[in-house]
Amino acid sequence: MGKQIRIEKIKTSDGEIERTIDVQIDDDLIKNLELYKECCDKLSRSAFLSEEINTSLKMYYDDSEQSLVFKGESPSDQVLDGFLLRLRPFILNDEPTNFNYITIRLKGLLSGSVFEQKINNIKKYSMLIT
Repeated sequence: MGKQIRIEKIKTSDGEIERTIDVQIDDDLIKNLELYKECCDKLSRSAFLSEEINTSLKMYYDDSEQSLVFKGESPSDQVLDGFLLRLRPFILNDEPTNFNYITIRLKGLLSGSVFEQKINNIKKYSMLIT
């Protein structure tokens, strides 16, 4: 069945609508987009992103050992594990919330529009490009 939706590009300077496109989104993509948003919300609430994380890396030369010494402080394993677990749905290929899968589906819907170029730009600057 799906849904008919309207996507609007709003000019940031004066708030007026610059472009509008109407697309039909199937139920499967709607479900995946809702799950994607849920995963984004969980990731944004992770301790790794929400708490002040003390990290440091110090390097110095130790005369007595005649070598460079590196000392570092990083987030706890629990904080890192939680973050990586919440990042997992975006990067594993078999997940319905995989970043590349979602952007490919959206590009198919928005083909030939200004919105397709926006998605291309997001993918271009994303570290998750495969």
